[in-house]
Amino acid sequence: MKKQHLKHTALLLFALLFCSACADRFTIVGTLPAGVTADSVHLYSVDMASEPVVISSVPVKDGHFTFKGTVPDTITLAVVHPGRLDEYPNVGWNLILEKGEIHVDTTLEFGSGTPLNDGLAQWMEEITPIIQMMMLGSAENCLDEFFNEHWEEHSKDFIGSFFLMQTWPMMDFDKVDKLVAQIPEELHNVYMLKKNLFEPVQNARDLQPGKPFKDAQLQTLDGGSAKLSDYIGKGSYTLLDFWASWCGPCRQVMPQLKELVAKHPGLTVVGVAINDKPDETRQAIDSLSIPWPVISDPQAATGQLYAFDAIPYMMLFAPDGTIVARGFHPDNHLDSLLTALIK
Repeated sequence: MKKQHLKHTALLLFALLFCSACADRFTIVGTLPAGVTADSVHLYSVDMASEPVVISSVPVKDGHFTFKGTVPDTITLAVVHPGRLDEYPNVGWNLILEKGEIHVDTTLEFGSGTPLNDGLAQWMEEITPIIQMMMLGSAENCLDEFFNEHWEEHSKDFIGSFFLMQTWPMMDFDKVDKLVAQIPEELHNVYMLKKNLFEPVQNARDLQPGKPFKDAQLQTLDGGSAKLSDYIGKGSYTLLDFWASWCGPCRQVMPQLKELVAKHPGLTVVGVAINDKPDETRQAIDSLSIPWPVISDPQAATGQLYAFDAIPYMMLFAPDGTIVARGFHPDNHLDSLLTALIK
């Protein structure tokens, strides 16, 4: 009887261990779109700080494929892609490695079937058009409104933090600061969020209106030395316009900015070309008839320094160099602000 009891105990222990292991496993089930003839499909880990890394590959059979694996210790973004990343550029699925069965199909760009993946797909569908409108300067504060309405849905999980990480430079900072304070402590240790949300937001707290400007060593378009302090803090209100020749929205708002500058002759404007080739910057200056000086930031150092990762982006500085405002488009709000400041 004793041996039999020990046998049952061992079987029960094995079953518990087996079920515990199953609870932390994921399955990804998918079907290739018509016309894609890849023999294998790869699962790439994406940490947004380096190139995607293949973590698993499986064969394709009759157009179908299945991945099985253990959920990583930390939240992991992944991409499912047939063949190499440079093959089938319009085919691939973004997902989060989460326990349960994740489905990818030919009609969606995201995984589905688990809570985080369903949340990722839903918010991406709703936020993408808002960002597109804001980049064109036609949807002021819409992101703030989105988070006001939807934040509680994902304030305690990765989805809320992930989308805040992607969009916070375009939002009112006081709003961002309040949302960050509500994020659970365990998410502060997720590397992606730590490096792209929590640390930059902490840095941005020292870059709000009333704080002194930070200098940066940049270049003239002919390769000479230039610094922000060559222009800021020289006794006049100074507007920095961070832009690039390759940035469509930057070019689209340029006529509005020129009109605004003409209306406020006491304003000093300096363009900072981000990640741009000098020859292409010069061509854009000529084609857009930009009348103010433009300096070059080939490594996007100012984006890191001033905590923004999307252009066009603008910052206004007082005559003594303190920050007045940041992040706006050349709209009525900026016009009213300049009218009140520049007599």
